[in-house]
Amino acid sequence: MSEEPKQQKGVDRRELLKRAVTGGAFGAIDGLMTVPGIVIGAQYRREIVDFLTDAQHNSNVYIERTREFIKAQYGIEVTFGPDHQRRDEYRMEGLSEDEARTALSGLLITLYKYPPDFFKKHQLPLIRIGKNLFLNKEDPMLPGATLFMPFAGFADRTPEEIVISLPETLESFSLYLHHEIHHILEFRHLTEKHEDEWQALQESCECGTYVGGDLEPRNLDTRLATVFARGYGAVDSYEDRATIAEALLSVRYHASLLDRIEIIEDERLRETLRQKVNLIKRFYEILSPEINPEFWNRLENVSRGRGDRDGIVVTGTRRPRVSGFLQYDDAYITNEFQEWYPDLTEYR
Repeated sequence: MSEEPKQQKGVDRRELLKRAVTGGAFGAIDGLMTVPGIVIGAQYRREIVDFLTDAQHNSNVYIERTREFIKAQYGIEVTFGPDHQRRDEYRMEGLSEDEARTALSGLLITLYKYPPDFFKKHQLPLIRIGKNLFLNKEDPMLPGATLFMPFAGFADRTPEEIVISLPETLESFSLYLHHEIHHILEFRHLTEKHEDEWQALQESCECGTYVGGDLEPRNLDTRLATVFARGYGAVDSYEDRATIAEALLSVRYHASLLDRIEIIEDERLRETLRQKVNLIKRFYEILSPEINPEFWNRLENVSRGRGDRDGIVVTGTRRPRVSGFLQYDDAYITNEFQEWYPDLTEYR
């Protein structure tokens, strides 16, 4: 059973974004950064924070500046609205200025959760953000026919990009991003050996195999459902791993996923899900030395309300020295966590 959240000192939205834009204690971007024709110094970053946190501070200039900052810091190009040349593949609406501000805020907070050089090292591709995304998929009721179905997002190999639909809450937006980022990382780094290991693990539970298709399956066999983070993981091994990754990297769901493992009565099913979680952790640890047991421990601490807002439990007289990138995310703005960070409730 999960522990009850403990009271923690409030932090407002501006402070979250200030840490993400200025580098916080880690100082990942304390110096000047440059993109063609632009020097990104302290004043430039303050203006970005002002834009992202002030509803009256509307300007396409600052949308562009924030996109430039993300490109300079993370090597990621951000654009809004659909690629009209792919109209036969998907449909998506563009964003208003306020929606673009919300999307950029959520994106910055989510990206800052990873180690500082993670995305430059792994060269995440274009992220395209819109709303009301529909993908052209095979009609499950009419073989041979297709129809446009609502989707949260997708990751493509060719062209390599992430397409995300802005949801009603930024908690969901963060989950979508973690999910699709995992897909891109697998496109680059998943080996045949890793895939075979995963398939063998799934078969070892003797609880069933993947069901295929594009939609979250309904009425899953109880034993089969037990070994997935959520039902959509039953589609195939790629969605299985991505749904576990999104839960592991989410403050709200990290501890609940770990706790669910412990209450599974069937030892074979319990060990299957435990080993899946450990394989996902190992995947990220291979990609970055800063994603290590300390990283997961701090994330679990924050998920359980232990320690400070970075998941640090001080046992002596001095706070341990750790990396300064964020170990918490916008899960605190949901109703369940409003007592932790009440100043963030307007950010929904």
